[in-house]
Formats: sequence, structure tokens, C-alpha cells
Amino acid sequence: MYAVAARQRDAVVRRVVLLGQAAHRILPGDAGALVCRLPQYPGARWIAAAGGNYGAGRSAAITTIVIHVTQGSYAGTISWFQNPSAGVSAHYVVKSSNGEVTQMVRDEDTAYHARSANPYSLGIEHEGFVDNPAWFTDAMYRSSANLSRHLANKWGIPKTRSYIRGHNEMPGNDHTDPGPHWNWNHYMSLINSGGGGGQYLAGSPTDFSGDGRDDIVTFNLGSLNDAYVATSTGSAFAGTSVKWNDFFGLSGEKLLTGDFNGDGKDDIVTFVGGTTGTNAGDVYVGLSTGTAFLGGTKWHDWFAPGAEVPAVGDVNGDGRDDIITFTHDGQGDVYVALSTGTSFGAGVKWHEYFSIAGEYPAVGDVNGDGRDDIITFTCNADADVYAAVSNGSSFVGTTVKWNDFFCLAGEFPYLGDYNGDGKDDIIVFAKGSTNDVYVGLSTGTGFLGGAKWHDFFGLNGEITL
Repeated sequence: MYAVAARQRDAVVRRVVLLGQAAHRILPGDAGALVCRLPQYPGARWIAAAGGNYGAGRSAAITTIVIHVTQGSYAGTISWFQNPSAGVSAHYVVKSSNGEVTQMVRDEDTAYHARSANPYSLGIEHEGFVDNPAWFTDAMYRSSANLSRHLANKWGIPKTRSYIRGHNEMPGNDHTDPGPHWNWNHYMSLINSGGGGGQYLAGSPTDFSGDGRDDIVTFNLGSLNDAYVATSTGSAFAGTSVKWNDFFGLSGEKLLTGDFNGDGKDDIVTFVGGTTGTNAGDVYVGLSTGTAFLGGTKWHDWFAPGAEVPAVGDVNGDGRDDIITFTHDGQGDVYVALSTGTSFGAGVKWHEYFSIAGEYPAVGDVNGDGRDDIITFTCNADADVYAAVSNGSSFVGTTVKWNDFFCLAGEFPYLGDYNGDGKDDIIVFAKGSTNDVYVGLSTGTGFLGGAKWHDFFGLNGEITL
């Protein structure tokens, strides 16, 4: 058993070296000292809680995630959990201003955070106060949603309110957090849509009518699952509640857009996801006629299952958008299924180590050759941006850094051609206290340093695309 643990530990250390993360030293006498004290959640810091503030191991399976509010500062909470006299802890603490995550107790150990629920739950503390909604920033919501989604996928926890609960909802507790100002609808939407980061609407903005003007689309999901479009006239979006499809995209599915048959009109695609059930891993496409979307047709029967992150782009330059999935696990594989115009072909591995959990992958043509490439933003203290360009049959380049300081934790990166030279550039919305917007232009082989293009745009709580 120790040999297996040693191999796993060595694999983790090798991965840390590859990613440039710093290993944290093992304290003498620390419980479980044979396990390298690295955060289990990529991008998090590791600061251990005092040994008496949690229990080693668990007496029950993990089934629940508990949402807390600290009633204090981020630094103060971390310091308190390190205090041997505290008698309390949580697995993770999330910072209000930028969404930074600190892990203090390993998932497999029992944090003392929810009384009788301790043995079967994971605790996430959020910096702030229940009676002041200003603490609940967009950066915090998105970062925490990423974390909760990661934990739910890792431990097989359903992403519903029955299993992701407030401290006040746990049995035997007299606490009120996260309180009336915590936006549960927004939070659960981020968890289930992937909007907390990692999922990029590669086809948005998008031209559904084929007239050269980009249009807008909304999917209402829920019980109706309708898709509505308002087409652009060049000076306004026309139409009021024009339904283009009356059953497409169920709750929990991942919706994207792209021109999958190469006719110049963008279509809609939904990834069912999941790993069990009749439709798990299916991919459905609704082709655009220019005035409506046809009924959803299955184009692939196993792609982007589970927690994988799907994307859309024309990676072989044939004029038809293809589908891409980032496995977002320890392997970091990237698979592509090329469009034939009527279906997607078999999923083929195009890259074997690119974009792990906690990073932000994106798809775009960064070298201007007509084929879409892959990019990943680490969005941590390193703030690196890596790219692998398409040669038409694979993505070339292993950990080729195109920028060494762009997008910190809690910021929101995207791709787009901002100077009109045919090469996609990188953009980041800093939000926080400055709300600055920075752009790094592509040279075709790298991204230039970030230059401020706007000094007040995209506030906390607003959604930037």
C-alpha cells in the first residue's frame, strides 16, 4: 500500500515540477506526513489547519458540500483555523476580492465545521459577513462555483441544492450562514453551467441568419427548453421573443454555437455530459435554416462526459466547426471530433497534456493560419498563458508559453481579434477594485504584454464575454 502511495506522490511531485508550482514543506509530526502537502485543488494554496482542529480520516462517505460565511476576514479565518485552541476548521477558504482559494484540510480528513454533518461533508468558508452582500463578489461566486463543481465531480456529489447546502440547513446547527444575501440561484447556475470558469462560448457572438451580422440567442432551459433568437438589423436586434426551437438543451447540459455544416449560418450544439444513463456523453446539433433551428439530431454518442470542458472551433480549416474537449484531469488530454457536415467523427486525442482543472481553456486562431488553436490561462500567481497550435491533425507544442504574466486569480480571460489582423488576441477583465480591461495582442508566435485598453468596465457581479 505504501508503494502505491509513493508512486502517486511521485506523480504529483512530477506534475508540480511541470507546472512550476512550489511544493509545501512537511512539518515535523504533521498528521499524514507521508503525503506531500500540496493542495488537492489546482491553483489553491495549502496552509494546514492545526492538527486538533480536524480529525484524520472519515467515518462516512462524502455526500455533501456545505457553504459557510466566515463572519470575519480571509486572513483572520486562516489564522484562526491554525490556532490549536480554535477546535474548528474547514476544508477550503475563499477570498472575497479575487476568489483566491486556500485549502486547510485534506478532502479525506474530517474538518470540524458542521457538527453532526462533519463525517460526510466538505466545508467551504467564504470571506465576509452575512448581513453585508458587498462581500459576495462575482469573483468569489465564480471561484467557489469552480471549486464546488470540481469537488462534486471528484466525489460523485449531485450538483443540486439537496447536496450543496448552507451551514444553516445542516442538522443540529444554530448558524445562519450563508444568510439571506447569498444568491443561491446564481451560485447553482454557475456550478451547473460551467460559468464559473472553464467553459467558453466559442461561437458567441454568432451569425445565425448568415447575413454577416452577429445575432443574439438565449436558452431558457428549465421545463420548456426553448431557444429564442433576435437577429441584427445593423442598428438593433429585431424580433420580440422569436422562438427558433421549442425543445433544445436541458438543465445541466452545456450549450455552444458554431457553423457545423459550413453553410455560413451558425448552428446550436448541446453536450449532455454525465457518465451514466442512456444519453450520457451524447452531442446534439440543431442546424440553422436562417429563420429557425431544426430539431436536435445526435451527431456524437460519447464526447465530453463528466467534468470535461467542451469547446467549438474549426481546427482543420475546412470551413466547418468541430468539437473539442479538455479532460481537465491529471492527464490533461485534449480530444477532437471533426465535423463531416452531417455528424462528428470519432474522438481523437490531439494533445496529451494541456489545461488541467482550475485553468481556463479557450479555442481560437492565434497565429492567423485559418485553423483554430488551443490556449489555457493558469489564472494563478504565475499568471501564465500557454498555446498549442493546430497543424490540421493535432495540436503542436508542449507547454509552449505565449505570455508569462496575464490573468491573475479572480480575473476573467477570453480570446478575440481586437486589432483586426486575423489573429486572435487575449483579453482579461480585472474586475475587483479597478475594473480594468487588458489586452495582449498576438504576434503569431506569442502574446505581447498586457496593455490597458479600458479603465472602468465590467464590474463585480456583471457578466463579461
